[in-house]
Amino acid sequence: MFPKIPAGFVKAVLAGHSALGLFFAGLIYLVCLSGTLAVFHTETIQWEQPGAPTGRPTDAAFGVAIAQMTEQAPVADGDELHSVSVFAHRLQPDRTTAHYFTDGGAFGAHIVDTQTGALLEEEHAPFAEYLSNLHIYLRLPAPWGIYLVGLIGIAMLSLVVSGILSHPRIFRDAFHFRRGGSRRLQEADLHNRLSVWALPFHLTVSFTGAFLGLSFFTVGILAFVAYDGDQDKAIAAVLGPQATEDHTPKAVPDIPALIADARERTGLQDVNYISIDHVGTQGQVLALELDSTDDLARGELLYYGADGQFLEDSGATDGSLGAQTFAAMAPLHFGTFSGHFVKFVWFAFGVASTLVTATGVSIWMARRREQGRPAPLWERVWISLAWGGAIGCFAPALFTPISAAFATPVLLLSILAALGAAWVVRDSARLARLLRFALGLVLVAMIAVNVAINGAAALAGVPLLVNLGLAVMAALALSSVVWYAKEARTRGAGHQSAAPAPAE
Repeated sequence: MFPKIPAGFVKAVLAGHSALGLFFAGLIYLVCLSGTLAVFHTETIQWEQPGAPTGRPTDAAFGVAIAQMTEQAPVADGDELHSVSVFAHRLQPDRTTAHYFTDGGAFGAHIVDTQTGALLEEEHAPFAEYLSNLHIYLRLPAPWGIYLVGLIGIAMLSLVVSGILSHPRIFRDAFHFRRGGSRRLQEADLHNRLSVWALPFHLTVSFTGAFLGLSFFTVGILAFVAYDGDQDKAIAAVLGPQATEDHTPKAVPDIPALIADARERTGLQDVNYISIDHVGTQGQVLALELDSTDDLARGELLYYGADGQFLEDSGATDGSLGAQTFAAMAPLHFGTFSGHFVKFVWFAFGVASTLVTATGVSIWMARRREQGRPAPLWERVWISLAWGGAIGCFAPALFTPISAAFATPVLLLSILAALGAAWVVRDSARLARLLRFALGLVLVAMIAVNVAINGAAALAGVPLLVNLGLAVMAALALSSVVWYAKEARTRGAGHQSAAPAPAE
């Protein structure tokens, strides 16, 4: 049943697997951890800014919100309004928001009254946006950040494949754990079991992440192969009709009428979002997405011209295989295709991916120790990067209520402080306990700051659930400090304990 794989081939693939994993380990870990937390992006928004009007927006509310945002969007001299959008339902559960973008890169969002469409307070969720940006761009300038994340997706996909090929017994031993032996063997079992149990997730997320991150190159190749190098045609083929540069003033089409037309064409009802590029001009193009709960894609997207004429649909729900596959990429990657159950599954598998990355490096370090080639400094550096990265994912929430500009400096300072601790604390196990304790304190402080800012609203509904989740993570981090301290004492006073995996 399981064909014999030559030992030389396995050894070569394992060497490549280890080298690739070590080279990308820190970045993969940060992308996996931030992506796991970003699964609950919309819930984090509600945690930061609770109390928005709930319920589905009326058709008229979409039209009013677009009109008000088009009129009120602050556009600087020399800049032009590029697009106005209104998001509801799947993309913004329990709240409706209106967004604007300018050609110069300025953007903003307001919460919308779901009954009247009036713009209410400005949406302010800098921590949620920080986590999303960290996962998609690694806080680097666009588009270079997303290109790097796309390359990381390719590296993850290569690691998944090479990991399977380098462990011939990985499926046969899917439920085999070795207890009472060396820490390296226990960590290897955890690493391999999580790799197998979440294998479909690892393959899906790494492939879709690479595809989305490198989509610019995909469009370029498509233009070269299928459209004689015409990128505009390639973009239109992939992303639908694009707005033209005709800036002659033109009224926005009747939004409720377009919603009614879209419902008649598709048989779908709930509007996910409406977006208008080059809004208020003769070149404007309106994109309207209706929710389809039975498809991996978020819904069917329809395009309308400046006069409200129907242009085409995306085929996301009933078009060609290519169109449906492309539309499913983002929902599959972010786990937004089927309610909160899938979100929790994606979160659990995201934790597994993060643990696989952390234990992979720890296994390599432990193997060096057993071979008589220990690297204690690099062990401490990895522990600092892993736990410092975790602290850096959460700690900005303590400062972003003051200013979103604090997010990246706090991330970098968290990692640098953890690396500094590695020079001071020379015992790896003690260093890991110190950083776990620091993470636990940060999580507790997040809850305290959220309650102090939002009062009773922080203790009800979605904010309460997020705070309970933070409390559970804080309890795990703090209790692990006590547990590992007891374990260290049982090994004997003065004994240099093996470094625990950063994921433990």
